[in-house]
Amino acid sequence: MKFAYQDLSAGQFENLIVFLCQHLLGISVQGFAKGPDGGRDAKFVGTAELHPSKAAPWVGTTIIQAKHTIGYNRNFSEPDFFSTTGKNTVLGKEIPRVKKLREGRQLDHYMPYFPQVESAI
Repeated sequence: MKFAYQDLSAGQFENLIVFLCQHLLGISVQGFAKGPDGGRDAKFVGTAELHPSKAAPWVGTTIIQAKHTIGYNRNFSEPDFFSTTGKNTVLGKEIPRVKKLREGRQLDHYMPYFPQVESAI
């Protein structure tokens, strides 16, 4: 199913991701307030209900990161989003934050949401 993510504001997109994660992980998924988030938009602590499966759910602290791009025909393989040599890309900025959280034992699992935005044509 295709969805026009580009029509959502950044806040609406983050709310959508929190609601989806509440379904996958559990109702206690907590979104963070606006502002610098240190590489996280929401957090879940406990045993997941459905992710990655009911038979082997994640246990511990899960950090959720939502990246919203406003634009048509944009995707996560573009150079401003990811480059193997670029630290000034969307992922290049996020990876050190995730590593810092992991080193500080503040996360066990990481769930990034980076939707591919396609043209409505």
